[in-house]
Amino acid sequence: MIDISDGLASDLLHICEASGVGAVLIAESIPIDPNVLEVMRFDESFQAALNGGEDFELLFTVPESKVSALADLPVTQIGTITSDRGNLEVIRDGTRETLQPSGFQHFS
Repeated sequence: MIDISDGLASDLLHICEASGVGAVLIAESIPIDPNVLEVMRFDESFQAALNGGEDFELLFTVPESKVSALADLPVTQIGTITSDRGNLEVIRDGTRETLQPSGFQHFS
């Protein structure tokens, strides 16, 4: 589990690197505030959701066998973990693309 204050994509990469796994996100599953969509096109708001910071949300993984235990909790499944070490992808409009995290970097 990690907070996504440095950006969803960057913090997902931290989880994946620490665990030796990859991930696939489903673009349409990532929550975007309707008020944001009123002032930004989907592409812009989606990039902000992936790489913007200060969201103050938590990102975590659970084994597939435990997902049903979360059914009554206010959480959103936004993708899956894969065995493809360090590879992040996003499926958007049925197309799979490599995800290039560009959130906040503490020590660059």
